[in-house]
Amino acid sequence: MKIKSRFKQILLNLLNREIPLFISIFLTISFLISFVIVQPVNSIVSDTVRKNTSFFASDNVSLEDTQMISELSTYESASILGVNTINKTGKITFDLISTDVRTKVLEEYFVSIRSPLVGQASIFIEMADKYKLDKWGLLPAIAMIETNGCRTENQRGYGIRNCWGWRRNGKDIRFSTWEDSIGNITKSLSKYNTDPFSIQPSYCPPCEASGNDLWAKGVVSELRKINEIGKKYGVPEFKTR
Repeated sequence: MKIKSRFKQILLNLLNREIPLFISIFLTISFLISFVIVQPVNSIVSDTVRKNTSFFASDNVSLEDTQMISELSTYESASILGVNTINKTGKITFDLISTDVRTKVLEEYFVSIRSPLVGQASIFIEMADKYKLDKWGLLPAIAMIETNGCRTENQRGYGIRNCWGWRRNGKDIRFSTWEDSIGNITKSLSKYNTDPFSIQPSYCPPCEASGNDLWAKGVVSELRKINEIGKKYGVPEFKTR
């Protein structure tokens, strides 16, 4: 019994000495992990989320894959939306979400012309890529000339999701969704020469007949404005002719 009691006393003494040391080590390691790993990630998160407002594709990548951010194409930037998981190996993973900078360019353009098309920019880019329309600013530019950026009255334009004056049987076509209108018109224009001066005979026969080229010159002017905005984001210019 005395031996058992002595053993218990020794064990308690050891625990009393080692537990505070163990807690101290644990707290120090926890602090270092928080400061060295989590803190920089949180900083990146808050900074990139402020810079990006609209998103497309999402990929789960690891912390060591952050070099992907600098390797994205010219048209893309990246956001990190928070630490997602810490797996069994201690490897931190998070969601990397890319946004097409051309969307930002068009959104800024729509704001500058006070167009109600703000919020629809991603559809223009999606459809331009889908139908291989390199001049991705063409439809927004035409919308400005045809319906003052879709700000026309009496439900023509924005009310029927037709900012481009497209008609059938003498009446403006009413589209059910923006994807429908932007998609159909982009698909149609992508089949032809997208030089505004080549489109003009169909879009504005009087302008073509008079020789003043007001319609084509107006579209080119708007395309140049979009290109100017794009320069701020490092987006390569598209041809205006």
